[in-house]
Amino acid sequence: MKKSILFGLLIASSITMNSCGESVKESKTVELTGQAKSMTLDDAPIIVAIGEYTDNYYSKKIEDLIFSGQKIVQVEVFVKNNSSDGIDIDLPMASFSLSDGKKNYQINGLVATKVGGFHIYDGEVKSTQAKGYIFFNVDEDVDVETLSLEIVNIMNNDAPVGSLPLKQMENIELAEANTEVSVANNTVEIEDALHDGKGTLTVNKVIDNYTESEDENLYPDYLKLVKVEFTIATTEGNIYCMSSHVKMKSGLLKNAVYSTDYELESGNLYAGEERSGYAIFSVPVAETSFTLQYDGDKLIKLK
Repeated sequence: MKKSILFGLLIASSITMNSCGESVKESKTVELTGQAKSMTLDDAPIIVAIGEYTDNYYSKKIEDLIFSGQKIVQVEVFVKNNSSDGIDIDLPMASFSLSDGKKNYQINGLVATKVGGFHIYDGEVKSTQAKGYIFFNVDEDVDVETLSLEIVNIMNNDAPVGSLPLKQMENIELAEANTEVSVANNTVEIEDALHDGKGTLTVNKVIDNYTESEDENLYPDYLKLVKVEFTIATTEGNIYCMSSHVKMKSGLLKNAVYSTDYELESGNLYAGEERSGYAIFSVPVAETSFTLQYDGDKLIKLK
């Protein structure tokens, strides 16, 4: 079974007064579903997602930073470093801007400083993940749904990294938890040229939106897990098994990603032997297309 998400969820709405007794326009927080995309920064594969945004964000702490003719938009940003090669990245707040295609709005770091708190995005995305809020001053008549979050590499002459719209994507299909996927052509021939090995990789089971009770709180709403169980069999020579040989490509990921967890015994696999294991991949929650990639060029379409 699948669920269809037709629009974002309005989770907060309020009207406040500033210190001069003037009314402040309605503040509205919208939660987005599936707003995630894979990007590459300094050779590191990353996933950037938007959890929610607040139009006309207001707090007494920052009322002196809300200028005439402008409003503040707060965006919850999530960044996951999908590199398994130990590539650490730094994606500071200045890497982000909002754009409607005609005008770019830069971050307001003073707002983040005045609001304070651990929830502010700090840009440190070593080998794991980071989450927090960033703030922008935009023209008060701007429709936030027309804006996109733009990301650049400020350490490389502001080279474009990617963008994400603040408008909820429609008709997102979300698989139910632990949905088993049927794979039509589940076997591919593989080689190990270094050890003169030949054999096969067979996918035994694919579980979309994989969950386990102890893992449920470790992954944010913007991502889901896909578990792939497989068997490697050697028919000639020797194949050296390594978990890093197995990656996943998908429709929303422009680069293949390594598993976030796996079980596969490393080492030589000689003719007539086989070895089974699994790999668990973290992908955008709205992802509906998966392909298992072995050693760069051997592919099995999973969904």
